[in-house]
Amino acid sequence: MGYIKREFIDKILDIAVIQDVIGDFVELKRSGANLKGKSPFVDEKTASFIVSPVKQIWKDFSSGKGGNVVNFLMQVKHFTYPEAIEYLAQKYKEPVQYDNSEQATKKVAEISKKQEIRPVLEATLIQYQKQFSLLDDDHPAKKEVFTKREYSLDDVVEWGIGYAPENFLYDLLKNSGRVTEGLALGLLGNGQNNAYDVYTNRVVYPIHDKNGLLIGLAGRDISDTKKYSKWINPKVDADNILYDKSKVWYGLHKARTEIRKRNEVFIVEGYNDVIAMHKYGCINTIAPCGTAITEQQMNELKKLCDKVVFVMDPDNAGKRSVIKYSETFLKLGFRVESITLDYDPDDFSRVYKELICLSGGLQEMFNHDIRIDAFKLLMEDKLQGSDIDKLKGAEYLSELIAQISDNAMIE
Repeated sequence: MGYIKREFIDKILDIAVIQDVIGDFVELKRSGANLKGKSPFVDEKTASFIVSPVKQIWKDFSSGKGGNVVNFLMQVKHFTYPEAIEYLAQKYKEPVQYDNSEQATKKVAEISKKQEIRPVLEATLIQYQKQFSLLDDDHPAKKEVFTKREYSLDDVVEWGIGYAPENFLYDLLKNSGRVTEGLALGLLGNGQNNAYDVYTNRVVYPIHDKNGLLIGLAGRDISDTKKYSKWINPKVDADNILYDKSKVWYGLHKARTEIRKRNEVFIVEGYNDVIAMHKYGCINTIAPCGTAITEQQMNELKKLCDKVVFVMDPDNAGKRSVIKYSETFLKLGFRVESITLDYDPDDFSRVYKELICLSGGLQEMFNHDIRIDAFKLLMEDKLQGSDIDKLKGAEYLSELIAQISDNAMIE
């Protein structure tokens, strides 16, 4: 079997309607904005299997599984990823487009390697999720999630949140003979004598690629000490073939359909900011996994929308970030806007929770009245200082305008 062309995969995912596909396997009934049915994975009396037509995702609260339409087929039919795409192509009567080039052959080999190592990451996440569920209510991890963040149990399940205890994973991987895979994935680190757990005493957030496949874990330290980094992200090196930071947007697998529908995307800074925005109505929200945004990430968004709206932290670093990345987004043909809040979106959603609800959600609150055109921010930043500085700033802006291909934007 050849490598399926990336363009064809994107096409079939746009065509596929998740409720229609899942409806072939599960009897679904309307439940508010969602559809509900009994789990196809466990025997249950009360339906806990939820499908969201808006987000084009599903969640099985009985088994803890969830994802997009491809993940469902991989779980229920035990398909590989290519087999799931081929199934969808057959259902929607679209001839599969294969790429038989040398590059495609290498891609097939790469996918095969990923399929060998991904189960270790998936099994680790399941263990972390189980550990979180077993914690006492007064445990710092539970307080971080339920008290500080004010997440519901549904939020925890939807976003796959878990907890990594101290010195927990190494023995599990050693006993299963998967220490090598744990090291490659960055779940374990090399110590002087033995490998050690990298994720220890941390709340864990799973990271997925745009198709909903698990590719890494982010960890939030809860030790309340400055000895450890507040956040850690997946290891970035040649050994970790699942995670390519330069292409990843946190939450894109959940936001993709809404981004395309609205033709705009909200970009925030952190994982908790994304969850807050989704929770209060801005499903078309994503974040980079770290502080940097690459041109590759921008090009991924160009396939989905024409407008970017920054909702960054209200400190100087957040403002500088907007100015820094607006230039490249504009050059790539995006329309760019910015929203400045009193707090970061995560804190904002709690401080103004009642106002948000009265406004009909963040999508309604973040209307065009409070948005600022990013080019105006660039002008304010560049056209200040001495006359010479202003002249240099004007030259910079003229050069930027010359590189913008959209005439409507220039006007």
